[in-house]
Amino acid sequence: MHDGPYLEPLVEMWVTVMFAPFILWALDRLIKTITERRPKKGRARTFRLIALAAFLIAQVSFVAYTWISCNHEQFDRTATVTCSSNLRRLSMDMEQYLDDNDKTYPPASNWGDGIAPYRGTYTRDIYHCMAGSTPYSYAMNDQLSALLKKKTKEPDRTVLLFEHDAQNRNGHGGPSDVTAPRHENILNFAFADGHVKYLSTSAAQTLHWHP
Repeated sequence: MHDGPYLEPLVEMWVTVMFAPFILWALDRLIKTITERRPKKGRARTFRLIALAAFLIAQVSFVAYTWISCNHEQFDRTATVTCSSNLRRLSMDMEQYLDDNDKTYPPASNWGDGIAPYRGTYTRDIYHCMAGSTPYSYAMNDQLSALLKKKTKEPDRTVLLFEHDAQNRNGHGGPSDVTAPRHENILNFAFADGHVKYLSTSAAQTLHWHP
């Protein structure tokens, strides 16, 4: 991901604000040139005011639209990064759990409670994605439930945690339970080897769920 799409709206807005006075002056001179040739000055003045008002409304609308669009894109980018960070921290907690439990994963139906002691002071934030619509946003792969980690043949491709609309911190399931993309066309996944990656929906179809 790069900064281009997020800087462009700001640049457009800056250009609009900088050149708006000049455009207004040029438009006013043009309208004056046209209307001064007409005998009825009252109508000419009214025409000028209406034209200038229409131009100002158009400019304000454009700036407002650009600002809203820029903020929406920035929110989505922040949500994607925060979501990825949440999964990375949860994966680190899972590693501590494995160290203390003979390298065996917790039951999928209780994974969130199982790793909670390693989080320190409990907060819901780490279990929640900013772009999520439910209180909890992640689930554990059912296929790794209570499994010895060494039985995972391709840990770098095997899903451990994934994005899911959950009602509690112990959400679990499989490929059919992955939420619809919250970050445009991107989904975040944590893998059995500990790394976290965001993938397109098409790339997500190639992941391993069975150990």
